[in-house]
Amino acid sequence: MLNVVNLSKGYGDNILFSNLAFNAVSGDRIALIVANGSGKSTLMDIMAHENTADSGKVTVKKHVTVAYLKQEKFKFENKMLLQEILEQPDEIKTLKKELNAIHDSLSNEINNHKQQILLRRMAEIDDYLEILDQNSSEHQAKTILSGVGFKESDFNRPMKEFSGGWAMRAALSKILFSNPDVLLLDEPTNHLDLEANLWFEQYLLNFKGAVVITSHDRAFLNSVATMVLAIEPEQVVLQKGNYDEYVKSREESLKIKE
Repeated sequence: MLNVVNLSKGYGDNILFSNLAFNAVSGDRIALIVANGSGKSTLMDIMAHENTADSGKVTVKKHVTVAYLKQEKFKFENKMLLQEILEQPDEIKTLKKELNAIHDSLSNEINNHKQQILLRRMAEIDDYLEILDQNSSEHQAKTILSGVGFKESDFNRPMKEFSGGWAMRAALSKILFSNPDVLLLDEPTNHLDLEANLWFEQYLLNFKGAVVITSHDRAFLNSVATMVLAIEPEQVVLQKGNYDEYVKSREESLKIKE
């Protein structure tokens, strides 16, 4: 789904990571472990194509959708909460515009070969939009909003009324509702209370795509992680298992080196 190949990034003499490589496939929930200030958010930005690496590349398979939750102020239009969650992602809007353009082209195209190409592309987009629309219902949106802690009375409140922590929950809800193939989540549990955190854990355990996640919540990472990607001072470690299993393995490795 998401493939990271020989990724390197640094600022001057400060090398954040070098020759980092891994592949995230369906069912992977990768906990990204990096010391504060050592490139965690930078790596997330690069994977989301919001920053560039010094070398290497990040690729995604055709039709794979990637959603990214960042640690920063969240920008929303002046809409009601539920309305904001139900807003169609830009990708869907772009595909629908392309579909309309194909319809216009078909009405004027007389070349049989070109007609077949347009018809194949139209069928491809229709199939893809059908997959994306399967979970795009108001009921699903309300279920997610309730899961992260919103009350039904919040659904028709303007976004501007919510504090930063609740805006983060709204941003997380919007990302989950878009039903992407890959989730990039930078500290998603920062503003979740215990009940919302437990709901979110269960959501990720049932999520069929791939997840790359950072969190200071050790218990959370132990519950959801199937793999740990740790950027250490002198190496990058990719290990199956949860956070505790990574720590145990690291301690054993250090003992051997002594």
